[in-house]
Parts: sequence; C-alpha cells; structure tokens
Amino acid sequence: MSAARYLAVDQGGQSSRAAIFDEKGAVHARGAVNIKTRISGDRVEHDPEELIGSIEGAIGKAIKAQKADHSGLI
Repeated sequence: MSAARYLAVDQGGQSSRAAIFDEKGAVHARGAVNIKTRISGDRVEHDPEELIGSIEGAIGKAIKAQKADHSGLI
C-alpha cells in the first residue's frame, strides 16, 4: 500500500487549483484551470457549471501529474 497523500483544492476568482501533498507537506503534483470572470457593475460573477468543471479539471490534472499510484489519495 502506498503512503497517504492528500488533495487540497483552492478555488479563486481567476482559477481553480489542486495540489497533492504527503504527510510531511511536500507537494507531489499540482493542477490548475482558469475560469472566466464576468464583471457586471460592481459584481463579479462566474458560471456555476464552469466553476465546477474547473475544479474537476484541476483535480484531474493534479492526479495525472503525480508520479505515484493514487490509491492512497485522501
């Protein structure tokens, strides 16, 4: 069995990012997907389906980028 790895997601105003790191905090892989921002007056808006898709895409890129088996991913 592989060592535990953790997945962290950061959804910001311009992109969604994901990182996979180990118990010591070392980053093993990252993924990011940009999102479109719509400004309407004093409001900033994002399409909810695009937002979810960008999170899924960032996670997928991080998983593909890691060089180890992802069975221990938490």
